[in-house]
Amino acid sequence: MGAFIEKGPSADTSRQVADETRRLLGRLRAASDFELCQWFLCGFRLKVHDLYGFASFREYAERWFGCSGRATEERLRVAERLDELPKLSAAFAAGEFVYSAVRELTRVADAETEAEWLEALRGVSVGGCVREELAEYGDSSSRGPPPTWVPPPERHQLGRRDEIDGSRVSLAYPLM
Repeated sequence: MGAFIEKGPSADTSRQVADETRRLLGRLRAASDFELCQWFLCGFRLKVHDLYGFASFREYAERWFGCSGRATEERLRVAERLDELPKLSAAFAAGEFVYSAVRELTRVADAETEAEWLEALRGVSVGGCVREELAEYGDSSSRGPPPTWVPPPERHQLGRRDEIDGSRVSLAYPLM
């Protein structure tokens, strides 16, 4: 059927097979995003846009990959930061973190705090709650250890923000 999955979903597909396949595709997508970042950086350094007469790598990426200028700049920034963060790089390559989580982690983690950040954020979505935690902590100018964060005893899939007992809260929920 597709490039990675032999057979597509059908009326006979079980929930378990659907879940396992979706998880596999999620890991493959994350690993593919890692490769794309690495090859973007390689292409940028080699000035491959010159081969095809593009004025900039940004224009090349937009025309050939459909990436906006900002998305191209972010992928290049992430790839450069991953050179300095080997544990995060390995986790991303293995499909343990999605691109959006890695993008945010590269803003705050440094060589000294990389392992701490990975441990603190392993298994949670960046969808809203993690990004908010990272945003509250600071940007790349204030890299350091992760904020104190304790996952709830039981993770509920309530979405990005919900009201509990009249208070607005952000809850972490399993990524895969």
